[in-house]
Amino acid sequence: TVNMIGTANALEAALINNISDRFIDFSTSEIFGSIAFKSSEESNTVSGSAGEARWVYAVSKLAGEHLTHAYYNQYKLPTVTVRPFNVYGPGQTGEGALQIFIKKALKNEDIYINGDGSQIRAWCYVDDFVDGIVNWSGKVSLMLGTQVRKVQSGYIGFYLLAMVLSIVA
Repeated sequence: TVNMIGTANALEAALINNISDRFIDFSTSEIFGSIAFKSSEESNTVSGSAGEARWVYAVSKLAGEHLTHAYYNQYKLPTVTVRPFNVYGPGQTGEGALQIFIKKALKNEDIYINGDGSQIRAWCYVDDFVDGIVNWSGKVSLMLGTQVRKVQSGYIGFYLLAMVLSIVA
């Protein structure tokens, strides 16, 4: 509920305070589920089983996207949605794959992967992500015009899972 209520409160505050520049909604690549690779803003979103943590999070972020888009349509509040893909680095919450791999490698523990390691992932270091948002936000008025656009981030590098593990280990 924090994602939905927090987004609703932030949108209302932006509206009340006559924000004319832009409202940036941070969503997640999780809205695409396992089909996130090669997704675009036209791709179908996924909602899994009710009560499963991954889907509760994804659906709450997707609800925030819909609410953000509704504020644009109804109030012409300039909005944009950013969908980070696998951002990692200092201050990271939760356990992302890179964090798990590195911790296991430092403890000399076995690292397991499903399949043959040919899965492709896009990872983006947090500093690169922030730099991208800052650089992009200065140009957003040229990109937006009068339409809502979603920006998918994290395509700094695509890596085969097997290659990442060979570097970490």
